[in-house]
Amino acid sequence: MTTLFQIPTNHPLQMPDTEAAFFTVRAKNMLPTLKPGWKVRAHEVPPAQWPTINNTVICVETNEGFSPIIMRLKENQLLETALLHLHPDNRNHYKWNVPLHAIRRIWQVTHIVDGLIV
Repeated sequence: MTTLFQIPTNHPLQMPDTEAAFFTVRAKNMLPTLKPGWKVRAHEVPPAQWPTINNTVICVETNEGFSPIIMRLKENQLLETALLHLHPDNRNHYKWNVPLHAIRRIWQVTHIVDGLIV
């Protein structure tokens, strides 16, 4: 059998990484950037670094029992007001302010690893 395509060994998808996680986009809030059904790769952000991340797409797991949500972090005010201000890329969806006490884990989304382009 002939291999038509092989991911190079130095490609991020080949690198061993115990902190990598994969999520399926469930909602339309990130259209047109991310479509429902697409899978993304993310790296967990250690809690000590939460105040330093900004202007990136993140996945947040809260203590409230909801599924992790993927949104764009535009305003990180954890140090000032103990809030993350998350914005959808889809203008028909609402912003979400997440208080620090409700955050269980944060991942920074780095790659789209699977998705049908139509």
